[in-house]
Amino acid sequence: MILVAFAFTAWDFLRTPTVSVQSFFNVPYADVSSIKATSSGLYLTVSLFGSSGFQPEGGSAVIIETGRSCSLTPVDGHLYGSIPLSPSYLGMRDVGVEGVVQGSFFGQPSQIHFFSVVPLDFTINVSVVGVSFSGGLLQVNISSSSPVPVVIGGFYNVSLVDDNTHNYVFNSVGYWNISYSVQAGVHFVTATFRPGETGVSTWLYSSGPLSSGSYTLYMPTLVTYVFPNANSTSLMQFYHYFEVRRG
Repeated sequence: MILVAFAFTAWDFLRTPTVSVQSFFNVPYADVSSIKATSSGLYLTVSLFGSSGFQPEGGSAVIIETGRSCSLTPVDGHLYGSIPLSPSYLGMRDVGVEGVVQGSFFGQPSQIHFFSVVPLDFTINVSVVGVSFSGGLLQVNISSSSPVPVVIGGFYNVSLVDDNTHNYVFNSVGYWNISYSVQAGVHFVTATFRPGETGVSTWLYSSGPLSSGSYTLYMPTLVTYVFPNANSTSLMQFYHYFEVRRG
């Protein structure tokens, strides 16, 4: 839905020489052309369409779902605004943006009101991408792709199961009080689990390396997303199935 409001009447069009009949029907309007989350904030771009007679001077916009707002700055025919990131955007795929663009239309003060529903490019992905076990040492490779910093850990009851024999290879009960801080962007970390960690009971049923077959890693993990003004922590249940081929 797009609303357009002007601070003058149709009579002004008839008595203003610079406004043609064609420009009267070529009514300008505004729409949110993009919205993107980065490590420094949520950035939105408002584009103007229609008559070139409208000259933007500024404006404001608000994210309907969160109530967070920002001012809009005109640059080369577009308007730009930024809003600090917060956990409230987690899980959103679309957002409603309502706002107003202030300026002049053929020299007359005017406003363009707009409302847009746009996809939110706010993708966070933390996942297990590889597992190795040798010499009683379990190592788990974790990928983090996020617009904000991430803290991965601690870990609970980390276990590795041989799916062929339905027996444990590495079994633990307790809380592994280790964590890894990851900056915004795409990064990889290796979590290392060895017997003897304080507060964790660990049983080794093999010293490795793993023989050919299929395996499943079970690893409940705390994952914290670090926002400018607040953090969001959740317990993620990682089940990672993989195969080992030898010979």
